[in-house]
Amino acid sequence: MFDFSPGGKRRSRDDEIYAESEASAPRDEIDDADMSVSDEKPPKKEKSAKKVKKRKSKLFDDDETAPEGFDELFEELRKKRREIARERGVRAFQTFPDRTLEAIALARPVTREEALQVPGIGPSKAYNEFPAFVPIIERYR
Repeated sequence: MFDFSPGGKRRSRDDEIYAESEASAPRDEIDDADMSVSDEKPPKKEKSAKKVKKRKSKLFDDDETAPEGFDELFEELRKKRREIARERGVRAFQTFPDRTLEAIALARPVTREEALQVPGIGPSKAYNEFPAFVPIIERYR
């Protein structure tokens, strides 16, 4: 199986099998140009200005209509949430998820006690997060 003769090359049966199969396998001609590797990066696509897509509320069915100013208030609440999230270095939904913003836009609370009645707002969020949204809500009351 192995050749341990002095000065001999150490070989195994696998090496012999591989050598035989390599010799019998047809080789395709490979052009050196096909094998070249380029350090150049592909050109980057130009970035267009980010468009903030309006999200349609899932709170209302197609046949139901939202209260007046609901969509505008909801979008403003989302903008404020995004701003707060950037300042704090967290994701926007960690401040308030869309469902909670929809509930706020529907109930339009302006006090902490009213905010505690909104699903998704507990004592901590009512005290820490909610006051930043009050000026926006008051414009739509």
